[in-house]
Amino acid sequence: MDLQTQIKILSSISAIAAGVFFSWIVYIIIRSRIEKSIIKKTLDKTQENFELFSKSVSDIIYRYNVKSNIFDFISPSFEWQTGYHLTKFKDEPLRFIKKLINPEDWNILVENLNEHITSINAKEPFANEYRIIKKNGDMVWVNDHKDFEFDQTGELCIVNGVITNITKRKEAEERLKRQEEKYRGIVKNIPVLLCRFLPKDGIITFANEAFCIYYNKTPEELIGKSIFDLVPADEHNSIKEHYHALKPDNPTVTHRHRAITPGGERWQQWTDQALFDEDGNVAEYQSIGQDVTDQIIAHERIKTSLNEKSVLLKEVIHRTKNNLQVISSLLDLVSIETGSAEIDSLFKDTKAKINTMALIHTQLYSSDRFDRINIKKHIKDLMRHLFQLYSYGKSIEPIIEGEEVYLTLEHAMPCALVLTELISNIFKHAFKERKKGKIHILLKKTKGNKIIFKVKDDGVGIPRTFDINKASNLGLKLVKSIVEDQLLGKIEFKRNKGTVVRFEFTLLEKEKNAG
Repeated sequence: MDLQTQIKILSSISAIAAGVFFSWIVYIIIRSRIEKSIIKKTLDKTQENFELFSKSVSDIIYRYNVKSNIFDFISPSFEWQTGYHLTKFKDEPLRFIKKLINPEDWNILVENLNEHITSINAKEPFANEYRIIKKNGDMVWVNDHKDFEFDQTGELCIVNGVITNITKRKEAEERLKRQEEKYRGIVKNIPVLLCRFLPKDGIITFANEAFCIYYNKTPEELIGKSIFDLVPADEHNSIKEHYHALKPDNPTVTHRHRAITPGGERWQQWTDQALFDEDGNVAEYQSIGQDVTDQIIAHERIKTSLNEKSVLLKEVIHRTKNNLQVISSLLDLVSIETGSAEIDSLFKDTKAKINTMALIHTQLYSSDRFDRINIKKHIKDLMRHLFQLYSYGKSIEPIIEGEEVYLTLEHAMPCALVLTELISNIFKHAFKERKKGKIHILLKKTKGNKIIFKVKDDGVGIPRTFDINKASNLGLKLVKSIVEDQLLGKIEFKRNKGTVVRFEFTLLEKEKNAG
């Protein structure tokens, strides 16, 4: 190949290479412009999204350039949060900021900010709370959360921040603070003992002034110590059982125990409440207590006195019953000596009344209480005695029905005497010519607190013309007098296949709920 041919080949190769290089340069330029266009569009879109975001949030977002002393960005929410136009903020930023912030908070804010910037934690975010004064004069609380950018020399150049209105939170905190102060004031001065302690070892976490005075200790001497240090050792297990019984559905218990005080052992009554966490576990106990030593001493004295009086009263009742029985026995002896049927009948009636009173005293003596009588039980005992006295070998069937009713002696004694007289009359007059018969006694208590007695027999019956108001029989006159004058009730007699006597009276207030 000659030289000229070689030169042509090289020229062709050079031309091709130059074309490729030129095409590559053109490609790079075009690609760079496309990438810049894409980046610009992306940045524009990002800026647009950020502006939309900043418009939609209530917080004030800002970017402050320290070196140029201008705000590169402030979100639109600034205007409706403060009432000022954005241009006001941009034209004279520092002067306007000082005017915007409450003067009482300004110096503290500047001092804290400078202290943070010059500290080793300067690159860490910083937040503080202060008040700003809106254009209309209203004052609001804000939280200003900032982070900082520094240049290569370490100087602060940019401050980015978000300001959040926290007025409602501050107002809630203030209300809570006032309530807590009020609560602490009440708790501090309340005359009862109040403390709080932990569940594991009973470590005291709070003690009010009354608690401290009671034990003659300062709060510092009590807090951190165990509540069990103030209680005799033999009381510990019992107290712990009370605490362990507290559950979310049964968070309160009241109990009494002894306590060790500077003045010696005293009795206390506590109402303990368990405070539970979210998982239902006991987080703390709160107890309200009082000294009940004097009450317990007084109670014991009363109890001793009552026991003594009870013994004395039982003795009086026993002697009265014995005396009545002695009188009844004397009547039996006199009755035997007289030999007169009329006098014997009179003695039997008298003896029946005496036995009725003796029965009441017998029931009182055997009862735990001396203020009331189970009148239904008394009727059963009364019937047995009257049967022994009057039955004369006849077969009379007693039927006793009704409720358990308790009467005081004020009602029980006259009621028993009326029943004695009525039943005695049945034995003496209703079955004169018969060997068999029935006596039916019904006892009923109404909703209106009335007591109704019905005494019915299936004997010969009273005369059709019988009138209790005109009765000449001394016993019946006595019955009418007792019912109307002593029981303040009413009585009526009817003839109905025998005789029916109905009498009623109203219970005393103390008898209404007796049982």
